[in-house]
This record gives sequence, C-alpha cells and structure tokens, in this order.
Amino acid sequence: MTATSGGYDVEFVNVHIELNNVTCAICLYTLKEPMQSEECGHRFCKTCAANLAKSLNGKKYICPQDRMEVHLFQDRGKEREILGRLIKCTNNKSGCATNIELRYLDVHLKTCEFQIVKCLFSDCEEKVQRKLLEKHSLEDCEYRLKSCIFCFEDYSFNMEKEHMCDCSSFPLCCDYCTEIDIPRNQMQCHVTEKCVKVPTPCEFAPLGCQKQTTIASKESHRIEATQHHLALALNKLIEQQDELKQKSDQLFSLRSDHERLKSKLDAQPSISQFKDEHIFHLDNFAKLFEEAETGEAFTLHMYTSQLHKITISIYFKGYTQDCKDNVSVFFQCTQGSFDDVAKWPMGGNIDLCVIYVDEEYWNLKLSGESLLSNAFKNPKLNTAGQRRGWLKVISQNRLVSYVDNDCLCLKIKVNYK
Repeated sequence: MTATSGGYDVEFVNVHIELNNVTCAICLYTLKEPMQSEECGHRFCKTCAANLAKSLNGKKYICPQDRMEVHLFQDRGKEREILGRLIKCTNNKSGCATNIELRYLDVHLKTCEFQIVKCLFSDCEEKVQRKLLEKHSLEDCEYRLKSCIFCFEDYSFNMEKEHMCDCSSFPLCCDYCTEIDIPRNQMQCHVTEKCVKVPTPCEFAPLGCQKQTTIASKESHRIEATQHHLALALNKLIEQQDELKQKSDQLFSLRSDHERLKSKLDAQPSISQFKDEHIFHLDNFAKLFEEAETGEAFTLHMYTSQLHKITISIYFKGYTQDCKDNVSVFFQCTQGSFDDVAKWPMGGNIDLCVIYVDEEYWNLKLSGESLLSNAFKNPKLNTAGQRRGWLKVISQNRLVSYVDNDCLCLKIKVNYK
C-alpha cells in the first residue's frame, strides 16, 4: 500500500491484517479514499463509487448492496483509522520483519532491503531484492561494465569476447619469432620492420628466384646463389631482347598500316565536301575546250549529304556527231566509299546551271523520275552503266559567252525528297 496526500494506492489484499468495516462493498479490497452512503452507511473506494449507477434524476447513486438511492460523502475519519493501523511490510514473506503504520508503507518500501527492484542496467531484465542489487550489478549481471586490463576501455561484460578480438592493445605472439606480448596495433610494425625471422622473397624474385629468406639469411643466400642469379638475369635479358624485337616488328607493322590508312583517308573526300550544292570552277577553259573532241567527256565528281557519289560527264564538243555543235551533259551514281550505308535509290531531282557575273543562267533540272532510274540506283546494280542527262544542253557558242577570265563556273545542286 502506498500512502498519498489524499489517499493510498497499495492494494491491501497483500497486507495480512484483520480490519473491521474497512472493506469496499464493490471490489471487496481494503478501502482506498473511502466514500460512505448517508442513507445506508455502506462504504466504497472512491474509484469504485465513480462507476456506480445513478438515479433517474442523476443526483443520487444506487447502492449495490440494498439497491436504494443514496448520497455519498468522503469518509475522512475512516481513512485516518485505516492509515493509522499497524501492518506488516508487504515483503514479510521474503524476510522483512518491519511493522509500520499503513500511511508510511510507501516510504518504507523505497528502502526495504527485501523489495524486488529492476537491475540498474537498462538492457538487463533481471529483478532482484534490493539487498542483492549491488552484488548482481557488480558480479552477476551480463550487462555490467568491465574495464579492459589492456586498453582500459569499458565494455559490457556480455561483449567481452568481441572486445578482446578487437582490442588494439591485446597482447599477441609473433608467428615467426619467440617474442610475445606484442600489442595488436603494433604487430604489423613488428612483422615488417623488427622481426628477424619473417620470410621475405629474394631480391631476385622478379627474375625467377623462388627462395624465401630472412634478415639473418639474406646475405648468405645472395653469396650462395650468385651463379643462379646471374643465369636468371641472363635469361631475363634474352627474353627482353626477344620482346623488344617483337615490339619493334609490331611497331613497323603498325606504321605500315598507318601509312596505308592515311593514304586511303587522303583519297577520301573531306567532311566539308559532303553537301548537296557544289560549285565547280573550270579554269583554263580555252585550252580545255580546244582539246575537247566529240564523244570525249570531261568528268566531275561530287558527294552529297546523304553519301551518294555522283559523276558528271560533260561533252564540250557533243556526245555524237549529230550534236557536235552543242554541249552534252550526263549524270549517274558511281561507286563510292559509302555505298553500303547510303539509301538507294536516290530520290528527288538535280539542278544544273552556269554562273556568270554572279547570275545563274540556263537552269536545267533532272526530274525525280529520272533519279529513280538505274542510273541512280546502287552502282553495283547498274552493270550497263546507264546515266541520265541531255544531248543538247546549250550551243557551244553560247557556252563560251559565259566564260569569265578563262573560267567557266558551274553549279550542281541535288534536291532530295
């Protein structure tokens, strides 16, 4: 039982005393903050009385003993009588022989050596008598703190094994020599710098010596294995010479491949030449025209933006005798470096014109249907060498009138669909 300023909370069922007229008519335990009926005199705990049924007008309670309507008041006299009774400590069966007034029971229980209390360590769920708490906390609890004798850090007793496996100051024994009590955090330094019995690879290991030596035996091994080391060095030198020769041959081969690729690339058109409009300046036109003969073509080549290679054949003295006073022009797709990735057949039309004093004249056009003919399909399929164009584009006399400073300027433009 716990005494409070206005009542008490300890259950009297655990207090082995005989009291007259101190039992609650509802819970049948010793009264706590007793309430008494004015009419019938029955007494109830204050908390029990709060749950009593009320009369129809809500002003009175219904006594559970005789079912009559009653008024309740707080019975301070009975409360003093109960709190003043001398009782045994609730831990009397555990060995406590204290007899004390009920009102002071809670104060006594806070120091009672036989009271069951929880371990001081939060992770521990053990409960022991207060007089055994110190021994439990210092000797028995799995969660008690323990100071490491090597690094002096505190750890939970149940983690002792883990701590010893990680403790930086835990003493170890060298695996190679007889030295002991080497702190864990110094073992690596001992093995790599101090231990004279650690086996290390021979300095000629990169050449093939497989002998493991210690600091003490290193010099003797070097003397004893001199001839073996020289043989290994000679073999390594021969291997390196062979490797150098192979690399030299590979370098020569790579240079040859580079030259071949460079020559091939130099023969390809530059990126700036992949366009749909090309302007050709035919310099020294007088000599070019004079040397031309009927049926003999002057050829031009161009790459389009879609990687088609087009060859333009210009006959300044006509393609046949019937048109020898005129100029003939023909177009066809010829084999290029990008035929495998170009789209076939070409689609659209081709414009041809001459530029004279910044003006364009006799603009001719090959229709879209012409570009769908065999002349503009994949050149591999154009085995007959078909081409499209005009037998009579312009008369020779008129063509000459467009020559400026012995240069004829032609513009050819591909218009894709």
